[in-house]
Amino acid sequence: MDAQPIVDAKGIPIYPGDLLRTPHYVGARRKQNYLYHVVVREGEHLYMVPTMHLEPTLIIDGGKCLLKHGMDKERSQIISGYGPSPYITFEDRPRIQTALERRNKSDEEAPLCRK
Repeated sequence: MDAQPIVDAKGIPIYPGDLLRTPHYVGARRKQNYLYHVVVREGEHLYMVPTMHLEPTLIIDGGKCLLKHGMDKERSQIISGYGPSPYITFEDRPRIQTALERRNKSDEEAPLCRK
């Protein structure tokens, strides 16, 4: 497993079994459409599997990608899941500061240039 946990847009760590909502495209009347993925672990890696591939009546093979490469970290969100413990929901997990938050914080703390 990676040393740094993979987090969603809100800084919540992602675990196997989580359901992710990822923006897909903007349709008619500016409606945002989403793709939904389930996170699964195979060996040491986490993969994103589209929920449509879990339909038992469909015969589909493939369609998964590594989580760290396939996820839009600034816009993907966990919408369901319990993570490593069956008693802690994704809302109750401790948040980890995202790269965007670290960048914004460093910009705020940077001294202003004076001439």
